[in-house]
Amino acid sequence: MGSVATRLASGRLWRIAAAIVVFFIAWELYGRTGRALAVPPFTEVASELRAVLASGELVGPTLGTAAVALLGFLIAGVLGSVLGLLIGLSSTFRQVVGPWVNAAYATPMTMFIPIIGMYFGLGMGSQVFLVVTFCIFSVLMNTAEGVQAVPTQYFELARTIGISKPAAVLRIVIPFALPYAFVGLRISVASAFAGAITAELLLATDDLGLMMMTASGNFQFVKLAALTFYVALLGFVAVGLVYALERWVAGRLRPSS
Repeated sequence: MGSVATRLASGRLWRIAAAIVVFFIAWELYGRTGRALAVPPFTEVASELRAVLASGELVGPTLGTAAVALLGFLIAGVLGSVLGLLIGLSSTFRQVVGPWVNAAYATPMTMFIPIIGMYFGLGMGSQVFLVVTFCIFSVLMNTAEGVQAVPTQYFELARTIGISKPAAVLRIVIPFALPYAFVGLRISVASAFAGAITAELLLATDDLGLMMMTASGNFQFVKLAALTFYVALLGFVAVGLVYALERWVAGRLRPSS
């Protein structure tokens, strides 16, 4: 069984690697056609990104953008998990709050940027609030779905053996819903960087958003593409860290033999 699993994992890695190589080759070939100024060849983008990284000018902006994204993601993760748990457990709460959640999820959050700026100012508070709006619904809805997916016979068994409802939530519901919640967290951590960049472009022009706006205003399309690719890499790394956290938590929850 171990060798079969190893071969399957190896085959999956090869397919992923092949897909990545094909993507970058297609990018390079399309960029070489010159049909779109905003899509320069990947080799030029990679060279520009190396130069920007070597200059050190990305350090401060990266830390600033990452701080906004991380803080907003953490707030959204906590609030989304708690609200999702309540929606999944309580039909009354679901009936009262559910329609508002669905309405908010269907509303483009960027349309509220003037209101956010009016109430929270143009500093870090407004940026973090916007990131929260980008992230919270993925966590909330996935967590609620995970809680509602718990088989009813689990609760019946818990009552039969005398486990209280709070204990059942801790020992049955939360472990069962965790994979669903982590799916939402992986989606939202990538959205956190998108929200942070959006906030920096539309609320307080700063950090990586300022660099991207400056590159765009100066028609530095190669640098703009390099910065966009860099932000995508940050999101990719963040998703990988959340996935590693999920595997660690799953290992801690798995019963020892």
